[in-house]
Amino acid sequence: ELSVQDIVEQVGTSQSNISQHLAILRDKGVLSTHKDANRVYYRISDPRTLKLVGMMRDVFCTV
Repeated sequence: ELSVQDIVEQVGTSQSNISQHLAILRDKGVLSTHKDANRVYYRISDPRTLKLVGMMRDVFCTV
């Protein structure tokens, strides 16, 4: 789980850009959220998605 600020720090782009993308992914059901105080935390809804991303990384990012 990561907050918007956590993602901004890791990706290095604007908070508004990250928030827009996260909203789209949440609306499509790819991400789920929960709020803690004034922060919203995002996580991948289906663990199979993480497995798929890992497989794609293995195939396309192998040096």
